[in-house]
Amino acid sequence: MTTLTLNTTTYQDNLIAEYLKEHNTKLEDLVTSLLLEKLEDEADLKALEKAQAEDDGTRYSLEEVMEHLGITHEELDNANLSA
Repeated sequence: MTTLTLNTTTYQDNLIAEYLKEHNTKLEDLVTSLLLEKLEDEADLKALEKAQAEDDGTRYSLEEVMEHLGITHEELDNANLSA
């Protein structure tokens, strides 16, 4: 387990304390959640940038995709797409 020290102002302390109280959470949980979210966001951004760099510009119309999959407009209109 790692110990983390934060140097904050009184104003920042008060903001944090208010947030923790309003959201009924602990500082440890908040910091862990925020750090993991930041790391996931950065990983997503790197994946996006890689995909964009590798993009050859090929695009397919709905008609082309439907033809490739053998789907008709009627089948698409009648499909139950709700999750």
